[in-house]
Amino acid sequence: MAAGQRIEIEWRNRRIDDSLVWMRIMARALPQAGDEKITIWITEDIEQRKATEAQLAAAHAELQQRAAYLTFHDALTGLPNRQLLQERFSLAIAHADRECQRVALLYLDLDNFKHINDTLGHACGDALLQQVAQQLQQCLRQTDTLSRQGGDEFIALLTDLKDNQAAAPVLAKLMANLEQPFVLDGH
Repeated sequence: MAAGQRIEIEWRNRRIDDSLVWMRIMARALPQAGDEKITIWITEDIEQRKATEAQLAAAHAELQQRAAYLTFHDALTGLPNRQLLQERFSLAIAHADRECQRVALLYLDLDNFKHINDTLGHACGDALLQQVAQQLQQCLRQTDTLSRQGGDEFIALLTDLKDNQAAAPVLAKLMANLEQPFVLDGH
């Protein structure tokens, strides 16, 4: 090892109890008078640091997944957002053209929703939006898309419809489902 050179190696080492531990060894050659040199060796257990690095990497990966999810989904309801609805709508139109089928967009707006937020608070309003999203989602097929556009507005994209009248029963089911009372914090 040349004077001033430094070497650092990390490896997994087996302990006496047969468990594995991360270790690091560092060596550095210090220059001395003439051609002589002193080499310093330091060995340390870095298991805790490696565990922390693994936790940070996992947390980072989870944050990246969450960010990717939120790019196409509403944070409050988990429903597809406007961007994902646009993509699915484009695909649905292309599929309907190929298969000689129909597509329907149903626009749903909750009347007097501002009154809920103003009188019961935004937490109650958010809970209502989440419940509405769940109720509406239960009325649709897996091939359909329910999207929250923002505020109290939802759009249902119905695909694979055989004729112009095929959306009417789904709309009736959605409306009947929303006529049921929602219970929010005792209200």
